[in-house]
Amino acid sequence: MPPYRILRTWIWELVALILAIGLITAITVLLATYDGKQAPEWGFRLNFNALLALLSTIHRAIVVVIVSQVISQRKWEWYGGRARPLADLQLFDSGSRGSWGALLLITKVLWRDVITLTAAIVLCASFLVGPFVQQASRTSECSFPVLGLNASVPFAHYVPRSGGYYNIAESPTMEPGIPTPDIAAAILSSIMAPEGVENQISSSCSSGNCTFPDGDPEELGSGHVGDDDLASYSTVGMCNKCVDVVSLVSAEESTTTTTKDILYALPNGLNFTYDRSQIDSKVAEIWPTEDLDWMEGLFTPELKAASRWAYINATFMARARGSIEDDANLTAIMCSLYPCLRTYTVSVTNNQLDEREIRSDILRADTRGQTSNPNKFESWQSSNNPWYHYTAVKSPCRIDDGNIYDEKNMFSLPMATNMTLYSLTNATEDGQESYHYEYRNVTAPEQCIYRQNAQFVKAISTVFHNEIFVGDCNLYKGLQCYKHNYQANAGMLTDLGAGAVLRTLYNDGAVHFNDINRWFDSFTNAMTNRFRFEYGTNPFNDTIRSALLSEKGLSPSLSEDLPSGLAQGLAWRTTTCIDMHIHWLLLPVILTAVTVFLSVWTIIANWRHRHDRPVWKENILPLIFYGHRIESTNPDAFAARSPRKELADDIELTHRGSGRQPDDTSDEEERLVHKEGKLMEASEMMDISKNIPVTFRWPNGAETTSTAAPPHEKGWLRRRKPQAVEADSLLGENAASMHHGSGLSTISIDTFETDVRGEQLQEVSRPTMAYGRL
Repeated sequence: MPPYRILRTWIWELVALILAIGLITAITVLLATYDGKQAPEWGFRLNFNALLALLSTIHRAIVVVIVSQVISQRKWEWYGGRARPLADLQLFDSGSRGSWGALLLITKVLWRDVITLTAAIVLCASFLVGPFVQQASRTSECSFPVLGLNASVPFAHYVPRSGGYYNIAESPTMEPGIPTPDIAAAILSSIMAPEGVENQISSSCSSGNCTFPDGDPEELGSGHVGDDDLASYSTVGMCNKCVDVVSLVSAEESTTTTTKDILYALPNGLNFTYDRSQIDSKVAEIWPTEDLDWMEGLFTPELKAASRWAYINATFMARARGSIEDDANLTAIMCSLYPCLRTYTVSVTNNQLDEREIRSDILRADTRGQTSNPNKFESWQSSNNPWYHYTAVKSPCRIDDGNIYDEKNMFSLPMATNMTLYSLTNATEDGQESYHYEYRNVTAPEQCIYRQNAQFVKAISTVFHNEIFVGDCNLYKGLQCYKHNYQANAGMLTDLGAGAVLRTLYNDGAVHFNDINRWFDSFTNAMTNRFRFEYGTNPFNDTIRSALLSEKGLSPSLSEDLPSGLAQGLAWRTTTCIDMHIHWLLLPVILTAVTVFLSVWTIIANWRHRHDRPVWKENILPLIFYGHRIESTNPDAFAARSPRKELADDIELTHRGSGRQPDDTSDEEERLVHKEGKLMEASEMMDISKNIPVTFRWPNGAETTSTAAPPHEKGWLRRRKPQAVEADSLLGENAASMHHGSGLSTISIDTFETDVRGEQLQEVSRPTMAYGRL
């Protein structure tokens, strides 16, 4: 006996299973591909979420179809092992058709049939596939670089590109380093409003969000701002170091009995007498100090290196209001303002510039082959050589070709520049550490070299020494602060700088070191910003070099050709992006995996019985063809509820075809006879049933047009006689009608012929149909 074609029966479910796996894979791949990216625009009014919804809906429908077939096939196994209530048949049928039926089926098969229970749970949970896929695809704001939009921030590789000092030909005194009005105005603006808008960096960012990723990389593990993947930009600037020297102040009280005054003095000679009882008493003074050896232990190597070529080393001392015996009201501070290289990380967010300084380095003198004693090197005040610069080399550094160089390989570049830097170094002799100046030869590409012209430094230093950090304050009908040696008829402008600084530092008597140090920080930040957007230019090049070598210095025509120093970046546009939450895909993936397991398990179980059990799944024809094999353990109750005669009287079969005689055996009957001992597959029953017309007789003889036989088919009408029903084994109770030898049960149906034309009732022969055993 050939086996049943199990795989062929399940072929469409297997195809659907592969499609379900492909769909959930496609959903996952789509989300992973576009995670963190802008939602694609495909046109045709189809967006990303609509595609996901479509795929998830198809996936859910496929899962439902597969598990419905599993449930339908399980109902035949449900009745095969033991007697079950006939109503379970309806529960299984409803359970394969929808969620509510599946819920009712769960209560029936709980702890009895794990496969059916799992399939019903999958069917109930399948409606969650769509919402869970939508939850897996959320949206968030994200940014993408936009080409063609401007993104730049000013930085100064070389200062100045123009202005700041007169060239020798235009100098009123024919001396180098004479300040121009523009640098004086920049200094006064930084003093009066260091946090003002006019002294802040203005970035250019077309989209409002810009980054600058092409800067110089920071050394790994630098730990400056907690990020080892930094891109930084450096600029020539101004820095400050302030030291609290109040511990070095000596206080000497007056020995006279007529006054109550005290003399405060520092080792550098700065002093004043404070007398609270006097009408005109000095309370504050600021003065330049070139030699800082008087600071003794406070004169650290860092301060020594910074102050060597500083714009100014200014000492400020003040006595706040209070008891004359209270020395806590005394403040003394020394601040060194010097050229430096300041390094930042930069970004623009929502049109707000965000700069974070990560370090600063002292600019050292580039002496260009100076051979004199380094510890006796001339001061910049007397230097008129335009080749001299304050210089710093940044390492590591990115140059134009995109390569990164550091101190180990900078010298290998063919176009590198040779320099002689005047540096402070330390040495250990006889166990004692000492510091001294020496010349150090350095070779580096121009993109890594930052310079500030010595004449520009001298111009700033001149303003600081003569106009800003030199003056004192007296209490006379209020606080009066003037430049040192101020004359009443000299005019207000001569007192503008020193007076403004002293009033700010004195702060109405609330004098504290932290406040003074904070103000100097703000002032040097403002001056650095001025260097960047007003005086800075790109790396030192042949144009600047030729201009500096000319007798007239940097001419106005050349100055106009020099571009502002700008760091170029990327403009980012904020848009909506896909944000994948993969944990929401667990349910669809689990449902798919469980569906695969249920299908494979069911197919394997059917394959094991491929010689004796066909696959019927949702087909109801087996109940008609093999209804006599349904056995009841309580036949009396069944008969009472559904009398056999009533059942028999309600069944009518009508032969189709005008050429068939009532005593002929149909092809379908022949097939049944030749299939002795073997149950038909669902497809075979379907083929046979197509040629077996039936009607259902409603009570009281009611007949609808949908159940009535067509007029041309009423020529032969077969009706079961009551005695034929007794011989029928529809309920499996009449063992006498079973043919043990053939394994078939025979249903004999006595029929009556109705002559439609003559309306005469005639008895005709009865065909015999043989059905196999269930």
